Amino acid sequence: MKRKLNGFTLLEIVLVIALLTIMVMAAVPLVSRLVPDIGLESEAKKIKAAIIYTQQQAVLTGANHRIVFKAQPQRYSIAKLDNSIWVNIEDDESLENGVSFKVINFLNSLVEFNPMGEPIPEGGTITLKGTNNAEMTISVAGTSGTVTISTD
Repeated sequence: MKRKLNGFTLLEIVLVIALLTIMVMAAVPLVSRLVPDIGLESEAKKIKAAIIYTQQQAVLTGANHRIVFKAQPQRYSIAKLDNSIWVNIEDDESLENGVSFKVINFLNSLVEFNPMGEPIPEGGTITLKGTNNAEMTISVAGTSGTVTISTD
């Protein structure tokens, strides 16, 4: 009596793996265009948090605080006004790889907050650019100091 063996041949397994590989390779470029730039979103949220932190420190300490954006190298820092001298209270933060400042629309590339939490002399925007040419803009309202993020 002959036994019937169940299973797949090596050739069938190799063909299925080859077809799956081709399908995945074709799908990766399509998916990468559809998925938003995760590093860009993360960096925009970090900068928003840093701006809010700077604003809160001005209110809590009763002293002007500012965040300075530097296009070259791509970084930012937070400082406090102490006896007419600006003193860094945080180490410089570098932008994540693949993320850069596209446009900095703040007077002198900085946002300064008074002890009331108001930006002086005004608010502004920063536009970040990611690896897939995606862009996000962080805005500070001129009167209230409200910080928002929008996608372009």
